[in-house]
Amino acid sequence: WKMNFEIQKDDYFDILCARLLILVTDFRPVFEISDGQYPLLGEFSSFLIENISNEKVLNEGINFIT
Repeated sequence: WKMNFEIQKDDYFDILCARLLILVTDFRPVFEISDGQYPLLGEFSSFLIENISNEKVLNEGINFIT
């Protein structure tokens, strides 16, 4: 049994990362969208944890996630 993975050539993650930057207004990442989704989303998770007591950041972050 063998699993084959295919790379999807679409702009899903570019759009997702762009929405993150629009929806979470205080998030100022070191990484750019062109650096890829993993560094940007990883940085966002750290940002959200560090600012979990900030109600505005928490609400915007949860809004993005949902």
